[in-house]
Formats: sequence, C-alpha cells, structure tokens
Amino acid sequence: MALLEVVKRETLILEHQEQKISTHIKELEDELMSIRKKLIYLTSIEAEAKGDLEPLHGIPFTKKNARVHRAWMSVQYAFRKQTNNSGLHAKDLEKTMLDFIPDLKSPTFRAYLHRFKKDSLIERKSSGRWVLKKSQTASVSGHYKNEPT
Repeated sequence: MALLEVVKRETLILEHQEQKISTHIKELEDELMSIRKKLIYLTSIEAEAKGDLEPLHGIPFTKKNARVHRAWMSVQYAFRKQTNNSGLHAKDLEKTMLDFIPDLKSPTFRAYLHRFKKDSLIERKSSGRWVLKKSQTASVSGHYKNEPT
C-alpha cells in the first residue's frame, strides 16, 4: 500500500511540473510571436523608408483605410523575402498578412487579394500561386471606401 501512495504522490508532482512547464512554454511562444510581429512591422517601416515598398497611390493614408495599406505592405513584404520567382501560395500570403493584421478574417483576406488583382498589382501565375506585377505603380481605383473589417 505504501508503494501505491508514493507512486500517486510522485505522479501528482510530475503532473504539476508538466503543467508549469507547459504554461511557461505557452508564455514563451506568445512572447516569440509578439517579437516576430514587431520585427515584421519594423522591417516594413524600414523598407518603406528606404523606398523598397510602394504605398498605395490613389488612396490617402487614413485611420479608416490603414488596414488596406497594411495588407498591401504585407503582400510586398512577402514577395520581398521570397527566395525564388515561382510565386507565392495564397496560404503564405495570408500567413504574412495575418502577421501584419492579426485579426484579419479569411474572407477579408480573399477580398484584398481580389482587389489587388483587379488593380493589376498582383497576378495569378498558376493554380494557387501569385506574383507581384513588376514595374507597376501601386495605384487603386478607389473601391476601398467600404472595405470589409
């Protein structure tokens, strides 16, 4: 009987330690995600300051349409860090856009992608792959007034 009590006590201790470690790992993962988002944000500001990323011409930068600008910056950022010219999968673009706009919904992402395609800023290269149009100034036709949020 004494052995059974020792095993139960040790099991409880190990389960408690496991819970503490799991909680600590979760906190570290959250901190890492926060640092990555800050790094992406600062990198995009740096790239914009250097002129590597083009702002959207045709829509003034206001608080109301800041999400459109961030979405466009994220698309450009994703293509800038791409190592080959095979285009980016929509999933990769969405992942990068989520880093820039954490509360972005999937339908809104698709709407942005469609709008950027309609404005000839990006084009479909193959099934599910997108490329940034070269020598294209980032200008829009003004249909972002009622952007989805």
